[in-house]
Amino acid sequence: MEDWREEIWERANLFAAENGRTLIGQLGYGYDGSVFATERQSAFKVLRFQRLYERERDVYLRLRSQSVVDVVGFAVPQLIHHDDRLWVVEMGIVSPPFVLDFAGAYLDRRPDYPDDVMEEWQAEKFGTVR
Repeated sequence: MEDWREEIWERANLFAAENGRTLIGQLGYGYDGSVFATERQSAFKVLRFQRLYERERDVYLRLRSQSVVDVVGFAVPQLIHHDDRLWVVEMGIVSPPFVLDFAGAYLDRRPDYPDDVMEEWQAEKFGTVR
């Protein structure tokens, strides 16, 4: 499909139909995919790429296994459902401030970036090299 947003929309509608959800609107979109609200006070994120879906899913599974509901005062949505075929993660709705985007996260390993790139990023974000 030429337009990836159309393909995301199709998978969103298929997920909603298969799981008894009604889409009530799009909450946002970006490089990783799109987020849609449902009538059940939930939202689901439809990811654009399988590797991003797997990262996002795995972070939510880890957070759930550790019963994490917030990180330093930022609410973390609770995982409701995920679909490995459609690359969808469904989560509860939370109030700001919140942490939502985990598609770029890495669990149990460093990202595959050269050391100098990681050092520069850490210095920019944290003011020091860790």
